[in-house]
Amino acid sequence: MLLESLSNDYEQRLDNKVQEMVNKVIMEHEERVKSQDDLKNHVDFRDKVIEEKQQYEREEMRDRYMAMDSLVRAEFQRKDEAIKSLQGIFETQVRSLQTSIKQEETARN
Repeated sequence: MLLESLSNDYEQRLDNKVQEMVNKVIMEHEERVKSQDDLKNHVDFRDKVIEEKQQYEREEMRDRYMAMDSLVRAEFQRKDEAIKSLQGIFETQVRSLQTSIKQEETARN
């Protein structure tokens, strides 16, 4: 009976130790899984922030190019109008010279 009692006591202690170890391993595993999930969430968040930053930079660059394009187009239009104005002035002067030349030729004859 004593031997049986000792055996039961030993078996119970062994079961308790095994259960404690299993619980400890399970807790460590859960902590690792939680740490991995936290790390994954952190990496996902970082990737999302980087993607949003890149999207913002692309949109900002696109806006800058559009503004620059608008300015360049306005400048070209202004220069085209100046050229047309100069061309009109030149044509008027040429006509005036042609009229003066014709009048001088008529006066000589």
